[in-house]
Amino acid sequence: MKNKPLLSRFLERVKDAFFPVRCPFCGQPLLREESCCSDCRPRLAAVDASKTCPRCGKQSCVCGPVPALEMTRCCFYYEGLAQEAVRSLKFRHRPGAALGLGGFMAEAVREGGRTWDLAVPIPMTAKKRRRRGYNQAELLCRSMAERLGMPAASALKKIRETKAQHTLDARERAHNLAGAYAADPKLVEGRRVLICDDVLTTGATLREAAAALLRSGALEVGAVTVCCVERGYAGEPAAENAGNPGENRR
Repeated sequence: MKNKPLLSRFLERVKDAFFPVRCPFCGQPLLREESCCSDCRPRLAAVDASKTCPRCGKQSCVCGPVPALEMTRCCFYYEGLAQEAVRSLKFRHRPGAALGLGGFMAEAVREGGRTWDLAVPIPMTAKKRRRRGYNQAELLCRSMAERLGMPAASALKKIRETKAQHTLDARERAHNLAGAYAADPKLVEGRRVLICDDVLTTGATLREAAAALLRSGALEVGAVTVCCVERGYAGEPAAENAGNPGENRR
């Protein structure tokens, strides 16, 4: 903030006064550079990256024979406060939760120790975006990129509808997403691209998105998510109620 022009700093203070950043877990007002309040942080189940595959981000590697991802970092296990914050962002129309959650994603990327040129969110189909009102991955991506001082762009498109992932077995999930994404070569060619999403479950979505980016000339691809589902934790993401059927398993 010290390097920002005086006017920019003044406008940020005005914005914070009237539209304060809030803890994504309890709603307590925060300073703009904070990700959550001091009460909630110790209650979060943080992922220990030293116990996960550095490429796919899972405790039991799901990279496959030819890994598409150079790095995957996840902030929390999908349980407790983190689970509720993601559900609120996706199903309870709380887009403001992306500000703090994006801050945690930025922390995870810094800890990863790699340099990235562009942040890219996992896309939605136009139909699903209209129903929800926004793409939560895009909000998370923008928040994270702002904290890191890196550009973000919607360089991925979902080019066809897919079945709900939770209804499929592992082989069917991979087949279901095959060819579902396309990337813009003008935005990604020759660049190190970091994919952003809310939850990592099986890794199918991230692998297919990474493959699309590599086909379009990306130099290398990594990923970061708010949460990761692992055996022994709260389970896979699901729709919050009957009005949100068939959330895709990532």
